[in-house]
Amino acid sequence: MAHITLITGGTRSGKSLFGQQMAERQAGTRLFLATCPVMDDEMAQRIRRHRQDRQGGNWQTIEETVAVAAQLDLAGRYDTVLIDCLTLWINNLMFYAGLGDRVIDEDRIETETTSLLAAARRHPGRVIMISNEVGLG
Repeated sequence: MAHITLITGGTRSGKSLFGQQMAERQAGTRLFLATCPVMDDEMAQRIRRHRQDRQGGNWQTIEETVAVAAQLDLAGRYDTVLIDCLTLWINNLMFYAGLGDRVIDEDRIETETTSLLAAARRHPGRVIMISNEVGLG
């Protein structure tokens, strides 16, 4: 059973860096599971900066905007997995459902989050999840 940590805070409050530092204090291999789609130049620049911040820290990066639980299930060889961020992941689920003329409802969100938590519980190592507290700015 994994050791699961949730880090939350306001936008650009240092959550990602805090999670990265927490992961880097752990021995072994690390996976950064990025949920952010590249939608514009500013986001592309932020993603590049985050990747540079992780260089030299024994990190592997996988970008997955929707199938996060499935990727986590495939990540058993990593001692620590950092998922950044849950807020964007939920946003992606709603966005991509809208593209297919499907309406995503609370039941679908609950099913997806339940699947992610189950995958986190099955993970043999540490899982760190980042989420925005949108009311904090």
